[in-house]
Amino acid sequence: MNERICLHIDARKLQRIKLDGPAINVMMKGAAEQLFPLRRLARIHLTGTPEQGLDAFLACANQHIPVAFFDGFGRLKAMLYLPKENNTVLGHWLEALHTDLGIKTIYTQWQENIQLHWFAQSKAKWIPHGRISRSKGQAHDAKIIEESVAKELRKIHQHNQWTDAQPWMEGMLRVQLAQILDQFGLNPHTHEHRELLSDLEKPLQQMLKVEIAIWLIHDRPTAVSGKELTTLYERIAETVQHEAEKALWRLQYAIERIV
Repeated sequence: MNERICLHIDARKLQRIKLDGPAINVMMKGAAEQLFPLRRLARIHLTGTPEQGLDAFLACANQHIPVAFFDGFGRLKAMLYLPKENNTVLGHWLEALHTDLGIKTIYTQWQENIQLHWFAQSKAKWIPHGRISRSKGQAHDAKIIEESVAKELRKIHQHNQWTDAQPWMEGMLRVQLAQILDQFGLNPHTHEHRELLSDLEKPLQQMLKVEIAIWLIHDRPTAVSGKELTTLYERIAETVQHEAEKALWRLQYAIERIV
């Protein structure tokens, strides 16, 4: 089965990009041209500001393929995307998030549950690589993992790379989560959408930090780049998709039981 891919393009090395029928044609400096069918693309990550290719990027956006723009430090600067216009059941109920006490209570419980669940997953994945001290606060306190990760990475002189990689990965996470919320029909211009995006992001960022750390332990690069971090992110994109969708369905089912 042909899986959809995430394409990274460094605009500083871009020779040409154009729309070519139902595909985009990309040529990097010093390389042969490549053809990427739109149906095979999940997302596009751009480093820098391209001076061409607007037609290709608009075609991607119209097919609900996000085009994300990162600066050279991995900070997400903008995203080109055409949201779907339909509002689903979950979006309907979340409109009452701050006016219906029952829905607010369910939402708060759901938020605590996903924090605990994803913290436990991150902890289990990190334990083979470093010791974790006992938390002085709540069980899902992310600091106990971060302290362990930082300690181990300093031993192998990879802490700076870990810090540099985080903005890239967090930006890529935000792009994918926005795409998932759009698939659930949630209006991106509402406060509820922004709140839900933030509440999904925070515990998943912990998982990303662990994934970055494990990669650094194994590969030990001297520096990090958008291209290799896109490759790393795509290794866990399916897990992010599955976990976020499962969490959103659980939230919807929990709200529907009380309304």
